[in-house]
Amino acid sequence: MNTLPVRPASTSLSKVQ
Repeated sequence: MNTLPVRPASTSLSKVQ
């Protein structure tokens, strides 16, 4: 998650998956 860019949508999708 830290490696990915700071994005609310990205973090949300990552957490869901």
